[in-house]
Amino acid sequence: MRVTIPILFLLFSCSSGPAPEWVISQPKAQGYWFGKGMVKKPFYGDSIREETRSQALSEIAQQISVDISATFKNVVIEHNLSLDEMTESITKIRVENTLMLVENVDEYEGKEYYYFLARLSQSAYYKAIEKQRRNAVKTALGLLDKAESEFNIQSFSFLVEAMNEITPYMEIPIQEEYPSGSGKFINLYSYIKLLTNNFIDRLHLVPTQKSVEYKLGF
Repeated sequence: MRVTIPILFLLFSCSSGPAPEWVISQPKAQGYWFGKGMVKKPFYGDSIREETRSQALSEIAQQISVDISATFKNVVIEHNLSLDEMTESITKIRVENTLMLVENVDEYEGKEYYYFLARLSQSAYYKAIEKQRRNAVKTALGLLDKAESEFNIQSFSFLVEAMNEITPYMEIPIQEEYPSGSGKFINLYSYIKLLTNNFIDRLHLVPTQKSVEYKLGF
């Protein structure tokens, strides 16, 4: 006697399998940040896989945020800045700039939930940040040259751009030779602030009208 078992049933019964260990407990490994996403089924969005991956990336971003908060604490105190605001803005920049380094480790579809596991190598992350830091410093020095070459209203724009370039990388003091070949080294952040104040002192506001008429009442 032959027994016929529907192929669909076999596929369904083998599709899930036992849940991997990382579904039950958060994985840990030296030198990595892990992120795990979990979405309940049924899912009515565009892609349950992308939704869980997005959650995993957010979890990694939170760990980067903690790292930034710790390393920027002294900078915030020294320059009287807001730790929360700085951490938020720098985390956003760094996550966007290192997103391509995140590895998709595994995914699992259970009866009720879909899971996704991703990780980011801390070594690869810090190497990428160091490369971005060098590029930012190079750009900032070029903007300083432009700002000082000829004093005009655009000089302030160059200084603002230079400051924006280096702000995400200030956890390590940026000491650079400036001008190039001078043998003189400056703290780039402090120099930009000082130069901005000097430029402000050089401004002369000239009113376009010699007198202004005021009319009070109705």
